[in-house]
This record gives sequence, structure tokens and C-alpha cells, in this order.
Amino acid sequence: MKMGLLELAQYTYGGLKRKGIRVTLSGGACVSIYSDNAYLSGDLDFIRELGGDFEKISRVMAELGFRREGRHFIHPASEFYVEFPAPPLMVGDERPKTVREYVFTSELGKQAVRMLSPTDCVKDRLCGFFHWKDKQSLDQAVQVAKAKEVDRKEIKRWAKQEGMEEKCREFLAALRTRKPRGR
Repeated sequence: MKMGLLELAQYTYGGLKRKGIRVTLSGGACVSIYSDNAYLSGDLDFIRELGGDFEKISRVMAELGFRREGRHFIHPASEFYVEFPAPPLMVGDERPKTVREYVFTSELGKQAVRMLSPTDCVKDRLCGFFHWKDKQSLDQAVQVAKAKEVDRKEIKRWAKQEGMEEKCREFLAALRTRKPRGR
């Protein structure tokens, strides 16, 4: 079976969890999952807990059938690759408010993936827009906010704390005016 992004997330997360390794999916893969692939990420970013032993992760990934190429882990049954950016898990200058396991049904059945909430996923994408003026990150934030229920009040509070109230207004305007992209 060829694993798509969701299947690879489930497979990787489940394999690491069984070995006692705690990771959280973040980045573009969350956008892909929440937007039903309106945006398709090429990789999965799992942030390990502080103090997480990267060499242990490497060993477990090898046991799961991945080969390591630099910082990427590649599985022969998927076109996507997995990375483990350095901890801690952050959205801007703060820890995410809601991280939990979400259960998804895929070719692998019903399985959980620990990941950012839709609200924190939007904040994660807005970081790219706020700090690097990345319009693609803005588009991704809008895609998630259109596809899933997000806490706009929390996003506004966070943006104010980040010193990005004006950019947040731009996001909210885009949210009102843009149509969701194809699903």
C-alpha cells in the first residue's frame, strides 16, 4: 500500500508512540490534513518533546522501515518525508494552547495523530506571514480557518502579543473575502 500524507502521519506517530516517544505534528502537514489537501505539504514535521533523544528516534524510524537522508526520513511506501525540527513546540513566542490526539480514518483504519489544534495551526501559519511576509502562509491560514472551526478571539489575542495586530486584521479581511480553495 502506498501511504499518503495522512497515512504516513498515522503510521509514524503510532510507531513512535508505541516506543514511548512523544511527538507532535506541526507545520504544513497539519494544513494539509485540516484543509482536506487544499494545500499539500511535501513533508511531515514532528516536533519531539524537550529532552527527546534524537538517536532513539532514528533507531525507531529505522525499525519502522525509514531510511535517513540527512535530516529527512524516507519510507519506501510514501512520496512524503518526515522531519524532526528541534524542540520546543512553539507558535510565535508561546507554547500552543491545544495539542491533543485527533483520530482520523484512512486506509490504515481509525488511528490517532497528536497535532496542533486548528486554531494553533492557523497561528503557526500566520508566523510565516507575520515575520517573513509569506503570502502562501497567509493562504494556508485562511484555508484552515475556512475548513475548521477556529477561535478568532484567541488568534487576535495572540497576534496582539506578537505585536502583529495590523497583519492579523489583514488575515481576518482575507478570511471574509476569500473563497475556500478546491477540495
